[in-house]
Amino acid sequence: MRCRMICVAHAALVLSTGCGGDAPEKSPGKTPEELHAVAQSLCQAAADCMGTDSTWVEGCVADTDSQVAAAQSYGCLDVMAAWFSCLDQRSTCATDNGYTDQGACSDEEELGEDCRKGRL
Repeated sequence: MRCRMICVAHAALVLSTGCGGDAPEKSPGKTPEELHAVAQSLCQAAADCMGTDSTWVEGCVADTDSQVAAAQSYGCLDVMAAWFSCLDQRSTCATDNGYTDQGACSDEEELGEDCRKGRL
């Protein structure tokens, strides 16, 4: 199984991609501020799961904020919002894999990567 980190540049929030199927019940919003709040929540949940400290959470949020800034510069915050929404709804604490979506958000993750690299 392919695993990746939620905080894209900060290795610890494990996630895979491909929400397929159900549409998300809620959206984290499309403004940088709303995405920051979702990132804060996701990073804190991962830290709680993995037993890390507030310094790790701060680094995770900072890394995620830089990814959101890149998405904003390319005009694709909606792509990041969809990815964050999927992560928010599907990630759980798994003892063997950390805080992971178990591959449920791989499609959204791939689009997020394309967005942040200006490929959309």
